[in-house]
Amino acid sequence: MSKKYFINNLDTYIGDALFQEIRNDVTEDGEINEEANIMYGTYFEKDSSEKPQGIKKMLKRGKPRLAMKYISDCDVIIYDLHRGDPRDIELALGAFEKYKIEEEAEEKVLILISSVAVWKNTEPKLVEIKPEGEKKEGEGEGEGEKEEEKDPNEAEGDKDKEAEGDKVDEGEGNKEGEGEGAQGEGEEAQGEGDNEGDEEIPQVEYRNEPYTEVEYAIRNPPEDYEKIKEWEDRILELKKKGLKTYVVCSGIIYGNGEKLTAFKKEETVFNDKLKSAWLQDPEHLPYIEDGENRIPTIHVVDLARLVRKVYETKPEHQYIFAIDNTEDRRQKSIIQAISSGIGTGKTESKEYQVDDAVRFNSRLELTERPNSTLSIDLNLKPSPLMVQESNDEEAEPVEFPWHCEKGLAANIDKVKGEFCKVTNLNPIKIFITGPPLSGKTFFGEKLADHYNIPLINLKNLIPEIEAMEILEGEENELLTRIKNSEKPYSNELLCGMVRHRLEQNDCQHRGFVLDGFPRTYEDAKNLFYWAPKKKEKPKKPEGEGEGEEENADEGEEEEDEKKYKPKFQKHIYPESVIILEATDEFLMEKAKKLPSEVMKNSHYYDNHMNRRLAAWHQGNTIDDYRYGLEPGKPALTTARFFQEKETELLDIFAGIGIFELFESLRIYVERHGRPYNYLSPLDKLNNDRHIQLEQHENDSIKIKEERDLAEVQNKEKYETRLQKLAQDRLPQIKKHSEDLKKVKDLKTRDFLMKNIVPTLSEGLIEITKVAPIDPIDYLAEYIFNKSNDLHEHEA
Repeated sequence: MSKKYFINNLDTYIGDALFQEIRNDVTEDGEINEEANIMYGTYFEKDSSEKPQGIKKMLKRGKPRLAMKYISDCDVIIYDLHRGDPRDIELALGAFEKYKIEEEAEEKVLILISSVAVWKNTEPKLVEIKPEGEKKEGEGEGEGEKEEEKDPNEAEGDKDKEAEGDKVDEGEGNKEGEGEGAQGEGEEAQGEGDNEGDEEIPQVEYRNEPYTEVEYAIRNPPEDYEKIKEWEDRILELKKKGLKTYVVCSGIIYGNGEKLTAFKKEETVFNDKLKSAWLQDPEHLPYIEDGENRIPTIHVVDLARLVRKVYETKPEHQYIFAIDNTEDRRQKSIIQAISSGIGTGKTESKEYQVDDAVRFNSRLELTERPNSTLSIDLNLKPSPLMVQESNDEEAEPVEFPWHCEKGLAANIDKVKGEFCKVTNLNPIKIFITGPPLSGKTFFGEKLADHYNIPLINLKNLIPEIEAMEILEGEENELLTRIKNSEKPYSNELLCGMVRHRLEQNDCQHRGFVLDGFPRTYEDAKNLFYWAPKKKEKPKKPEGEGEGEEENADEGEEEEDEKKYKPKFQKHIYPESVIILEATDEFLMEKAKKLPSEVMKNSHYYDNHMNRRLAAWHQGNTIDDYRYGLEPGKPALTTARFFQEKETELLDIFAGIGIFELFESLRIYVERHGRPYNYLSPLDKLNNDRHIQLEQHENDSIKIKEERDLAEVQNKEKYETRLQKLAQDRLPQIKKHSEDLKKVKDLKTRDFLMKNIVPTLSEGLIEITKVAPIDPIDYLAEYIFNKSNDLHEHEA
């Protein structure tokens, strides 16, 4: 038979968990349930008639009387105080305090979900630890001494005392003349030293006992939580026939991704810790002060399931602890588990900083006080509705469908899985390779920076691995082998180093860029297929149990064959494989253009480049065929390994522009969608890219304008230089013109025929006779000699 339910604030973290636990509108087979529960709700962030699937009607705060009419008609009414509007609580309490329930109506259940923060100022429950063998009051000397019965929790309390170093405040220890004062008197008396029989008065010790939910009356809230306690008390004191009221006091909540994305992003106290650990920023995850305080916690799913159990079973006690069964509740242990499970495994203490006070004027914000919440120090016992109240084997077992019974630390893998799934955090695993100088490291660094993931290459990895401390245990055998080996390392050991690095939290949760390794098909096979190293069995003496254990040995060999057979390591396998291609001529030309400081001590000189290119082609040229293989069988290249795993490869020319090439790589990596990963949203990325393109275009236009201007200026300079040259030659031209004018006035022909032509003619005749090799030079020498003869004759 269906019932009517009301849940306030469906669009909150707890509201959605309650809704998912209670709804039954769809069967396990995916069919519509005709007898589904009728559910009503309100929104925290809006007042709308829009409703999610499974909800009958969304009630509006703008019509409180109509809303209360629907609510009062429900069989189960649930209000959560972690986030909400105080006016809702006041309205509901006022209505139910005046509400009259018809006698024939089925008993209704009103549940208020509160927080253990209401208990924050409650003093520890200290119980004196009696010395072992101490007599009970009234026992005589002649009677057999009986050991005092211990509380079931005493042993556990002693362990807590010993492990956690519980200390009692000085004011707490001085009860009935015992403690420090009594010890002081004993020391003073002992100092007199003359009275025989004086004994030292022992220090009184206490253990911190957990509070049970029936002791709720002694809870002591902080000043800003007094209003919460007032609402709790009003619910508990609401005695109405046909109405059962309960307060579910929730531990600090975690789980289900730590924030709800279906309606609104709402962070829990542990969201910031999980985020920081996932990003490994800071490297040391902080806890408050010494971290020894105990924090009661509960997974939000277990909270919702307990609420369901409360209204289904209607227990006798009205005040109920929703707390998981964590063995070590210390804040430091919880933070350490988060850091080890997701982050670097490192933690550190930080000083306490006061949070803002809780605001009750317009809305409740109990989830937004991380420092105040993480500094809670409470020892509370889970409700008997969830765990066995005692160790009595004859007691009826408690049935509760736990999701995370042992708490956050013990279920860190489950919690981080929920966190990554809901927040859309997916590792981005990339392998980039290419010939030398193709830019694989350059673009690997750009990809690693863009996606905030580590860049893994042998150059940086080997010093990092060598610096690691060797820890105890089989899983650190690799580090021992590295420490004991001599350089250079074998390919097997290099693969072990890379595999070990890829298995670290940052690579597993955020991803990685694997730069240039594996270099060959065999490297890839050794890296991504692994089996534990088989241990040698001790030899048995000859003849001992040979016949009896022969069959057993065969069975062990079969098991060993399965156990030690290499298995594909999917968790470290890259989903994106990028191959940068370039011709040898392009790469050699690129090497020649490198700056001298880069070329110094590099492998980019001709002989080294030729050697490295040959090595690259041997292991990576897809069109190559190796000797010894079957005819027509493709070479076992690095790319071939990934093709066999049906991985989509990107083979791209490395010579295109940096901007265009990186965009091509990014689009390929995000071909299945861009994960959240605390990266810039795609809209912002596109906007930034648009701005970059505009800037690039503006820069190109500016460069062209500057080039055109330079050409104009150079042309003007050239024309100016020509004009100056013409001006400088003008006087010479003018003088030459004047000389020509004077020559015209002389009897040039007569002068030449008398003084030049005879000698010149004789010289020409002489040339024809002699036929010298250089006639011009011979003629010049002839005329020069004639000129000398003429001067001698005149003399």
